[in-house]
Amino acid sequence: MGYKIDSEVKNGRIKMVLNPPTRNAPEKINVRFRHPEEKPIKKVLVNGREWSNFSVEKEMINLDKLDSQTEIIALY
Repeated sequence: MGYKIDSEVKNGRIKMVLNPPTRNAPEKINVRFRHPEEKPIKKVLVNGREWSNFSVEKEMINLDKLDSQTEIIALY
């Protein structure tokens, strides 16, 4: 698995591009986004669509099985 994170906290967001494993892909992938000022996540976009499966308290975004490159944006 590979990923790239772009911190755009001055613009109220953090972006990740995730390349999931292709062999033996896990059923779920959880990614944690920690804001440097401990601000809570207000909204999440996955490949441009609003995503509701995340925990504000745990700063965790829960993803179903992925088979291709995925863009995840946490908005603060």
